[in-house]
Amino acid sequence: MSNKPTQNYMQGQKYIIEEPSNKRPIRSFYEAGQMLDLSHIPVIRKGTRQNLRILNEFPLSVLKTIREGVATANGMVPNRSSLYLISPLGCHIWVERELKEFLIQCRRRRSHRQIILPFSHFHGFTMTSEGLGVLAERITDSHGSLAPTLHDLAEAKCIGEKHIKAFHCFAERCIAEHVVISDITLSNIAWTDSRTGKSECVCIDGFGESVLIPVHTWSKRLNRSRIIRKAKKITKSLERSLGKD
Repeated sequence: MSNKPTQNYMQGQKYIIEEPSNKRPIRSFYEAGQMLDLSHIPVIRKGTRQNLRILNEFPLSVLKTIREGVATANGMVPNRSSLYLISPLGCHIWVERELKEFLIQCRRRRSHRQIILPFSHFHGFTMTSEGLGVLAERITDSHGSLAPTLHDLAEAKCIGEKHIKAFHCFAERCIAEHVVISDITLSNIAWTDSRTGKSECVCIDGFGESVLIPVHTWSKRLNRSRIIRKAKKITKSLERSLGKD
């Protein structure tokens, strides 16, 4: 491999990263002033406020966009709490909340050689025909498909002891590492055994501080109390759905 350092160039409006000679150049898939047309890319999962898609250009990521009808033409969110109405971020307040938690956790681990957080990592942003798109870590099962959420497993009567144990480990880790999860629900927690080679739960939505005064970010004790309270409810729900493993 060549020891020549990577160099960046601007060629017209397309940004090219020149890699060592044994690799192909990595090119952005849209040019400045353009956006990615999503009309021909199927939605693989719909959340309460987001559409999820897979892009061929980024096989390790999922693309999240705001669903039609959630926000107005200028990006504000009607019929929500006053925090959403006064925030200049509008429908992107969810993105800010999760990105801020991601940055906080990365800052705390700045000296670590490897970072694997209990929630999906941010990979970047891109402009799309549905507005700002967020590229996030793609949590998959052992077959490469999107990992099921605990809600999916409960609905399919597939909850087993390993899933409950993985959720307990997830909650304990969030408490120990002071990770703020504002919305702990069955639909926001995915289960996988392919991310790190072991059974684990990963938060795919709803992490980060959701209140105006970030008391859970400031106080590890308050964050612990909230996680324990919500984890007990989730555990009871999982135990009611317990099936054969």
